[in-house]
Amino acid sequence: MNTCLSVYKPAVLSKSSNDWFVYYYYFDPQSSKYKRFKVRFDINRIKNIQDKIIYGKQLTDFINDKLSKGFNPLVVASKTNDSDFRITTQLIKVINALSANASKISQESYRDVYNRYMRFIKAKKYEHLFINSITLDHCKSFKRWMLYEEDLSVKTANNTLSHLSMFWDAAIENNYTLSNPFKVLPKAKKRDKDETGKDVRFEPFTNEEMQLLFPWLRQKEMHAFINFLCFIYYAWARPIEILRLKVEDIEKTRQLIAFKANNTKNTNAAYVQIVPPLMALIDAMKLEQYPPDYYLFSDNYLPGKRMLNKSNPSKTWRNNVKKNLKLQKDMYALKHTGNIEYLLNNKGKTDLKWQQMQNRHSSSVMTDRYNRKLGAYFIDVGEVNFRLIE
Repeated sequence: MNTCLSVYKPAVLSKSSNDWFVYYYYFDPQSSKYKRFKVRFDINRIKNIQDKIIYGKQLTDFINDKLSKGFNPLVVASKTNDSDFRITTQLIKVINALSANASKISQESYRDVYNRYMRFIKAKKYEHLFINSITLDHCKSFKRWMLYEEDLSVKTANNTLSHLSMFWDAAIENNYTLSNPFKVLPKAKKRDKDETGKDVRFEPFTNEEMQLLFPWLRQKEMHAFINFLCFIYYAWARPIEILRLKVEDIEKTRQLIAFKANNTKNTNAAYVQIVPPLMALIDAMKLEQYPPDYYLFSDNYLPGKRMLNKSNPSKTWRNNVKKNLKLQKDMYALKHTGNIEYLLNNKGKTDLKWQQMQNRHSSSVMTDRYNRKLGAYFIDVGEVNFRLIE
C-alpha cells in the first residue's frame, strides 16, 4: 500500500464561474482531519477559456507531482509560506540568496542574467510555467532566442547558460525543483551563429567602415554617444567599465583613468594612460563643472548622479548603427580596431609592455597572443629590402 495516498487527496481543478482554483486535501495530524488547500497562481487573470483549462491542468499535474514526491503544505506554510513554484517567483528567491554573500559585480551579473531570461519568458508567454516544468526543450529554445533573436555573442550566450545552471543547482538545494536541464544543454558554438561558423561581431572595423560610422553619428548629432564610443576606441575599455567611471576617476593632471577594483571584470584596480586624442575629448566634456561623484555617462550620455542603464549603449548601437548603417559588428570591436591602429601607426616603435598595461592584460604573453589573434603585426617596410621585379 502506498502510504502517500493516505496522507493527501489528489488535486482537482475547480471551474466555478468567477473563481477558478485547484484544491487538494492534506492530512493534519494535530486535528486528525484532512485540511483543504486552494491554489490559484493567477489562473483567473487568463481570459481565454481554453488557455485557462490548459493552465489549470498544468497546475493540477504540478501539485500532484509535488505531493507524490513528499511535498508537505503544512510544513511549508508554517516555516516559510513558500508555496508559489512559478519560475518568475522562485528565481528571484534564488538570486537573492546567492547575492547575499556575492560581490557587487556578481550581483549585477545575476540580475542581468535574470532580466535576460525573464525577457525570454515574457516573449514566449511562459510566465505561468513552474520552475520544475522547465525542460531541455525550453533551454534549447532559450539558447536559440539569445543567438538569433537577441543576436548575442556565443560567449555571452554561454556565460548566461552557465549562470542559469548555477541558479538551478541552488533551486534544487531549496527544493524548488528536482532536476537541472541546463546541465545537459550543449554549449553554443561559433558555427551556431551562421553557415560559415564565423562570428563577425567582434571583428575590427575596416577603414571604410570607420569613415562611414563616425561622420554618420555626427550628422545625427549623437555627439555624447560618440564620446562613449571613443573611450572604447582610445582607452580600450569595456562598455560596462566605462559606465561605472565617475568624474573623479579622470585624473587630468596625471593624464590617467583610474579603473577601481570593484568596477573591472577581473576585480583588479588599474590605471590607463589618457592618449592625446582622448584628452582633447575629455577637455571638451568640461568635467570640472560636475561633482566628483557624478557618473561620466548618465542620462543622454552626459554626466549625472546615476549610472546609465547598462543595456542602453547596446540598444543605442543596435537601433542606429546596425539598423541604419547595416554594420553587424558590435561597438566593442572598436577596442580591437584601436589596437590595430596603434600597431599600424607606430610601426617599428611599438611598446608591447605599454600595450599590455593599456589593455590591462595580466602578462605580455597574453598581449602577444591577443595581437596574433587580431592578425596584426606591422613593421616599417622602408627597412625591408626585396629584389625589384621588372
